[in-house]
Amino acid sequence: MIEVPLKSGLFGEPVSSSDTLSERAAALVEHDILAGVWSPGERLGIQALSERYGIGATPLREGLSRLVFRG
Repeated sequence: MIEVPLKSGLFGEPVSSSDTLSERAAALVEHDILAGVWSPGERLGIQALSERYGIGATPLREGLSRLVFRG
């Protein structure tokens, strides 16, 4: 599992350890996108993300939906 220090989300909302797994998943993926870990247009497979972040498939799907909603 990758440990990423989180300060705030894309739009400045605070991200803390008390957030849900889906919000944590969104924050981790968001961080890696902004850090250039994932290339533009690269497909993000649920299995690969689950292994990378140590988070189950359902929270990851919800987290990705949150990111899509946020733009």
